[in-house]
Amino acid sequence: MFVKLKKFKMDILIKKFIDELPTEATIKSDLEKCTKAFNDNLDKLKEIGKAIRGIILGEAPQNFENYFYNSKGNKSGTAFLSPTSINGVKDQEELIEYLNSKGVIVIDLFPLPLPTYYYTSTSFYKTDKNCIKVIEEYWNKIIETIKIHNNGSHESIVLGVRYKKITQSNKNGHKKMYNQFIDKLKKVIELENQPLELWSDNMPVNTDKLKELIKNLIE
Repeated sequence: MFVKLKKFKMDILIKKFIDELPTEATIKSDLEKCTKAFNDNLDKLKEIGKAIRGIILGEAPQNFENYFYNSKGNKSGTAFLSPTSINGVKDQEELIEYLNSKGVIVIDLFPLPLPTYYYTSTSFYKTDKNCIKVIEEYWNKIIETIKIHNNGSHESIVLGVRYKKITQSNKNGHKKMYNQFIDKLKKVIELENQPLELWSDNMPVNTDKLKELIKNLIE
């Protein structure tokens, strides 16, 4: 139930909310920055001669500022995967270096850097044929990039999924999209395991499952 306020007072809230929404220019800029940061990290893997042996799958970066591979903007880490999840790791840059040393990369199910709300409360990306085609091309490009990086090797890869809703939520269509992505992935890359559930009841990553992922890489 709403109480009535003077229109100009509500307008203050509405304008503030609209000002906080991402603009087209912001989305495009963040997408370009996220793409560059991801590719720069792949170059680092090449420099140390490390094949991709593990994948941590997220939903989508909320923006570039909070993107996993933006270590300069996220020195203390993000809620997605905190440096404290790994013993001895002090900050985001060290966390990225640690995962690189193990051949683990972070990828996202959806390409655009947007807050979770846009993926959980909209349906266009799973009903509009043109949008679905673009997302499938995005998946194909990721898979192709991994294959090329590994020089076409069929060495198996360990997969961990960060959020439960990606694999189990029927309401927003994530489960269907996730299954389609996994089917595409399996056609090109052998998975060493059933995807590990890296989520916990609260926001933090399940550190036991993360350790299991790392352990499987070592073995």
